[in-house]
Amino acid sequence: MTEPSSPDSRPSPTKRSRTDTNACDWKHHPELYMPDGTMLFLADNTLFRVYPGLLSKHSEVFRGMTSLSECHPPNSGTYDGCPVVRLTDDAEDLAFFLSATMGLQSFHHHQPTSFQCAAAILRLATKYMVAPLRGQAIGHFSRIIPTKFDYTRECYKKVFGDDPPHPFALVSLFRECQIPYFLPWAFYLACNQGFDKLVGGASHNDKPIHLSEADRCIALLGWKKLYDTTLHIRRSTVMSREMNCKQGACNDSLRMCWLNTAFHGVRSDAMEQWKPFGLLERYDANTVGTPLPNLPEITPCSSCVASWSILEKKGRVGVWNTLPQTFGLPNWEELRQEHARSIATT
Repeated sequence: MTEPSSPDSRPSPTKRSRTDTNACDWKHHPELYMPDGTMLFLADNTLFRVYPGLLSKHSEVFRGMTSLSECHPPNSGTYDGCPVVRLTDDAEDLAFFLSATMGLQSFHHHQPTSFQCAAAILRLATKYMVAPLRGQAIGHFSRIIPTKFDYTRECYKKVFGDDPPHPFALVSLFRECQIPYFLPWAFYLACNQGFDKLVGGASHNDKPIHLSEADRCIALLGWKKLYDTTLHIRRSTVMSREMNCKQGACNDSLRMCWLNTAFHGVRSDAMEQWKPFGLLERYDANTVGTPLPNLPEITPCSSCVASWSILEKKGRVGVWNTLPQTFGLPNWEELRQEHARSIATT
């Protein structure tokens, strides 16, 4: 998506209305100040001159603004003969949004769109009730949201280019824009930032970032559940014994050795395969008893290797199945149905 330039051009002082006492500080947006536009938006100190008919086509909010502009009082703030509507939105975000709303740019599946641009469009399309554009933005973000346990997500770079989003930003965005279907995965990613960052915040692009107080509490409770579940999956897997287990190789010493390793460096990433289990899946049964890099010196028999792989994956799938409830959300089926209804109205 081509992104609009930053505002830098100044308005001519001769065009100011007397009612605009601060107009000397205003700037025309270089790409979104249309000479024949009939409505002005002022965000920060940047002016956008737009076509209200085009904007109101998909938005009740803009239709309301258009109606007001047609009957503005004679002494209301004007500029270039047009009423000035002051907005609280960030000027750069508004530029992304207006460009998309007026058809000057759109999402393309084959090329990335920066997170800042995509987030601005989603946020303001939700705020101003531009349903078609909101649907496009949701579709863009859905490319990084898994829909099942073994779903292959697109690389963040393909979706957002060199501007990947921080998990905390995703949680805040999906919460603000009322997309609960995306929240379980966003919370899971946030938990994997670690306990310390959940509590004290993190840094992204040299700026501090943190969750809201309410979402921090939800994430911390979820982090504890995921941490405990990770321990349980590893413990129950290692302590299980296959019926055809070769006792000579898989004795209690082996299990205690593996259990000690399993409890080292535990995190909340309960859906990720523990690296030693992944190495075991590629383990050559003919080398039983031979130490492998990054594994305990004693390795299990081939029967237990197969059994452990199945049990561990079953545990991780279970984490996915109950992920929404981990964060106090409805189950996956309820979230899918609600999301489908939401999309159907866009």
